[in-house]
Amino acid sequence: MILNESIPKISWGQMLIVLLICRIFTLMTYVPLISDGYNFQIQLVAAIISTVIQAIIIIPLVLFNKVSPNESVTSAIINKNKILGYCAGILYLIFFMTYAVSALLHFMRFLNDRFFPETDHALMLFILIAVCAYCAYCGIEGLSRSSLIVLIFFIIMLIVMAVSSVQSFDTVNFYSYDNKGLFAAVTEDLARNSEIVAAAFLIKNVKNRCKCSLYGLLAAKLILSEIITALIIGVLGDFSKYTDYPFMTIGSYSGAGFFQRNDAIYLILWTVTAVISIALFIALSGELLKEFFPKIKLQNSIISAVIFAAALFFTYTDMDITSLRGYICGAVSLIILAGIIPLCLWLSTKGSVKNEK
Repeated sequence: MILNESIPKISWGQMLIVLLICRIFTLMTYVPLISDGYNFQIQLVAAIISTVIQAIIIIPLVLFNKVSPNESVTSAIINKNKILGYCAGILYLIFFMTYAVSALLHFMRFLNDRFFPETDHALMLFILIAVCAYCAYCGIEGLSRSSLIVLIFFIIMLIVMAVSSVQSFDTVNFYSYDNKGLFAAVTEDLARNSEIVAAAFLIKNVKNRCKCSLYGLLAAKLILSEIITALIIGVLGDFSKYTDYPFMTIGSYSGAGFFQRNDAIYLILWTVTAVISIALFIALSGELLKEFFPKIKLQNSIISAVIFAAALFFTYTDMDITSLRGYICGAVSLIILAGIIPLCLWLSTKGSVKNEK
């Protein structure tokens, strides 16, 4: 039996914010669907449909949390059947670590492309993973408190950026793209919401009102996604297809010298969101490892070392981490890990409670 007395607790608002920071990092890092040929109308509808699907997916999570508020999905399965629990845990562990490696590599490449082109990749990776490992060591509580400050700073920056871009904003850009299929757009949008899987493991840390946290997260993600996408398309237009970092490029197209001359502000924001996102998935991976081996020490350090080694491997080989992440952290994986496994677990737990009665 896995003990849960020492589980650190956070409020539902803190969980919402820390997962929202992960989504912000994704929005800042990855080019929106519009660059793949989807027009704004398709992208808008796809984001709404994707959010509805996510709302359905997390229903079993909410129901499971009501029955077992102090257990993660994996710990509950291990308590029922160790073999099945370890198999499920390995799936979550692979998902979390793949996300961490991918995020680490994308952020390193951003730093190399825009700020430190001469810096050795191995050295930069080592510094980044060391910082992330330390933040993961500070725990979920520390990450959630830091996330609030970052979110406030991001909202202020987004408002300033939007106001200063009014002169460059053109609604004609919304209609200048090919009209690709809606199903593909929904699938791609769904695959970019890895934080939903993190919620399956993080809900045990929430004091109360888990449902408010999860559905509030979905609403906040949808609003932010549409605002940022509309801003990128309205300002950059067709050029958003050809830039790797459209969110950062908006500054040079806007009338604000504030962003043109202060790349350091953007760098700080992106760095902090990246560190929080990677540190969160390191911490979740570390907790999973501890569920497998309760007596193990320095689990976050072990996870960080493996992530660092994997990042080095992908850096110095021709393998594409983006394609690998597409397979491991795609829409199907999200549905299975955040929806189907919690659903089966809830049905099993509900059946056990009825039998006891």
